Amino acid sequence: MHINATNALLVFIYGLAAGMWLWASGTDIAWQQWLYANDNQTFNTTMRALSQLALGRTQVWGLIIIALVAALWRGGIWGAWQALRVAGEQILLWLRGKFAWHAGWQMQPHITKLCLTALPVLAATGILQIILKIIIGRPRPKEMLWNGADPNLPQPFGFDSSYWSLPSGHSASTFAIFLWLALGLPRWRVPLLLGACLLSTSRFLAVTPHYVGDVVAGAAVGGAVAMVLWSRTIRAHTAAK
Repeated sequence: MHINATNALLVFIYGLAAGMWLWASGTDIAWQQWLYANDNQTFNTTMRALSQLALGRTQVWGLIIIALVAALWRGGIWGAWQALRVAGEQILLWLRGKFAWHAGWQMQPHITKLCLTALPVLAATGILQIILKIIIGRPRPKEMLWNGADPNLPQPFGFDSSYWSLPSGHSASTFAIFLWLALGLPRWRVPLLLGACLLSTSRFLAVTPHYVGDVVAGAAVGGAVAMVLWSRTIRAHTAAK
């Protein structure tokens, strides 16, 4: 697929529609009820532990550590400091809507650039998925399984996180970061995308955090954000040469 804003919008629309269809059809509700009825505590615990790797704060620290290790490897302490300094300047350019690469950024290791520029991708994804959660107001599986809530009765425009099931924030952030890295590291594309799928599916296999429709929608949201920002960045970088 060609990476551009149009295709990103299609991914967003179709992914969100697929997640909503799985909800409306009752497919993912039935699946979650089956998982709950056949719950294996060991498997459930494993999936919950795995899903912790999809937490935003875990991913932020992972990106920073990888970026600094690469900078240290190439330029020592001074190299790591320079990486952090120019990363700040680069991200400020992004926040101002200027998607060109900062001049000092060109000298940084490729993996350092990829990891640090993934941070605003993660931030943009986080903002978008929270807005969608509030607007949609889908109850989480635990509300149906533990509290007897009607799984087909949303509470939109609320601020109770128990009704922030769709889209899955973990899946959104994971796909945003992993797709961003996959676009910059073509040789690692398959394992990165498989890793994103594994971490995301753990969010509904853990029984109560999310439905499978939430995960599908979240993956589409994160993937779309990564695609839009990647296409904007590459276009500006190419034009500047």
